[in-house]
Amino acid sequence: MKTVVCFEGQFRSQFARYTQKSVDRVKKAFDKSTEPVEFLYTTWTSSPIRNYVFSEAKNVIYYEEPIVDYSPYKDNPHAVKTPRYQRRVLDTDETRVNRHKHQTKQILMHNYLMRDLEIPSKATVVRMRWDSVIGRNLNLARIAKFSFREQSVVTVANRWVYPDRETYRDIDKISLGGHWNYPFDLQEASNGEWLLAKFPEFWMYDYGLTFHPRRRWDVDYINELHKTKKLLAADYGWYQAFQLETNIPWHHFDGGAALLRTQLSRNIFDE
Repeated sequence: MKTVVCFEGQFRSQFARYTQKSVDRVKKAFDKSTEPVEFLYTTWTSSPIRNYVFSEAKNVIYYEEPIVDYSPYKDNPHAVKTPRYQRRVLDTDETRVNRHKHQTKQILMHNYLMRDLEIPSKATVVRMRWDSVIGRNLNLARIAKFSFREQSVVTVANRWVYPDRETYRDIDKISLGGHWNYPFDLQEASNGEWLLAKFPEFWMYDYGLTFHPRRRWDVDYINELHKTKKLLAADYGWYQAFQLETNIPWHHFDGGAALLRTQLSRNIFDE
């Protein structure tokens, strides 16, 4: 079994000084792999990554940024009926509505890679955003093996909402969060307690690490969704892309990874 680790998405210049440390930490997390591991790097041609010192700069794969001429939420108002989704359908803030139009692009970039690269069917693909970071001293090789053995999509991320804020911020540990076909959202009650919402949210975590067997990604399916303007945005789009509604297994591990901006106050790169 081979593991292919892909750094993907929009490269944000405000976090550029952390890029090398972040990449090196991910590489270290696969040191214990007994199988071959390949690292890939991709972003848009408009990316400022060329302006920064990065040891793998010559190996970056560039794609032209696609034009998305529809609103993923407003043009698909009935795709998901939950309150969280419907708030985005009804949103009138022009800045947010315009931002939503760009939120299918991360899925399209992953699709370009799966289309163009000769990744063997017996491989686990790992996706990580440029603006994410993993915790210290993790062993991610075992999760790649788990994903392939179970033929499961696996997400690794701290969840947004915890009663204990320090638990939310701690990404140096990983624990099994659950075997899900969809997550239940958390809502804060008037007494300050956190309660499970009574409705499932048909989305998956997209800001940490995503592991999937190569065979769990269908390039033609994503192309058709985009062509017919039915590809959903961000976390809803990833849920849709992996066809989790068809009971394809999905496991989530709490901790391990987060958006970099949530971790800078914790001196996350101090070893």
